[in-house]
Amino acid sequence: MRLMLWLMAVAAVLYGGFWVVGSRAVLTGTNAALAGLKAEGRGDFGTVSLSGFPSRFDLRIETPSLQSTDGLVAWQAPFLQIYALSYKPNHIITVFPSTQTVTLASQALNIASMDSRASIVLGIGADLPVDHAQMVSEKVSIASDMGWSANLAVARLAIRQDKTEANGQEIGIELFGIDLLDTPAVLMAGSAPPPMRIDRARLDATLSLDGPINRFTPQDGIGIQTVDIRALELDWGKVRLRGEGTLVIDAAGQPEGRIDLRVTDWRKVMTAATDLGLVRTEFAKTAENALAQLALASGDAETLEMPLKFSAGRASLGPFPLGPAPQF
Repeated sequence: MRLMLWLMAVAAVLYGGFWVVGSRAVLTGTNAALAGLKAEGRGDFGTVSLSGFPSRFDLRIETPSLQSTDGLVAWQAPFLQIYALSYKPNHIITVFPSTQTVTLASQALNIASMDSRASIVLGIGADLPVDHAQMVSEKVSIASDMGWSANLAVARLAIRQDKTEANGQEIGIELFGIDLLDTPAVLMAGSAPPPMRIDRARLDATLSLDGPINRFTPQDGIGIQTVDIRALELDWGKVRLRGEGTLVIDAAGQPEGRIDLRVTDWRKVMTAATDLGLVRTEFAKTAENALAQLALASGDAETLEMPLKFSAGRASLGPFPLGPAPQF
């Protein structure tokens, strides 16, 4: 019995010693990485603390902020909590605070959520490749400093390596209970239609990237080469939107390709687009008549099939030009 107790005591000391050594490495590495971001003008932070003895590394960063090299995208929060088991340090869990701010160009988005957390599993290697990751947020509200706002019941995002393609990443995004309270189009039009609630939106796609996602990605950057959309879905009452297609992204970030869309109960979409100011009232009837002819050509007056095309920096929906294409 004494021998067993002695062995248990030795094991406890060794285990505790492992945590001490590991915690020092984690804290030193974190401070070095954050200092590097600060020196490059891509981030800032307050105090960094570590706890969790003896089985976890619980890291807390006060007032963290990050921004892209061009300054167009930025994120900041009151704090950030990062957890990992000391015996499984490649599985990291991040818990976000209830409030965060994301800046896109000149627009600031204040994001509040009841619960928002992410997990990431890293592969084996000095470059720490990302094997898979996911994020879940519940009861999310988004308020723009430009006056519009939206709510989400649940948001789920996931990404994992595509084992069949080098630098391929499978992504999934699913949103539930989307309430569009005010939109930029409504604010510009000066109208105030009832809030629009989208029951569900989903994207299932594969991205071909120009490099792997690993610990060097924040410094080196990464670009999208192709987007293979297996499923694009939106459920809004009786409206069902389904789409699939492939986009090729050129060196300038411009997409080329098409997404084939199928919309049931499309007249409701047309009415909403007019109410939201996306379609001018004086052109709404003409556009609806043209869409009705396209629907009849497909054999179902209530179902509309047309491609969303991207070419030469422009976007079009069927025969209707939409303007400049989004840049990736």
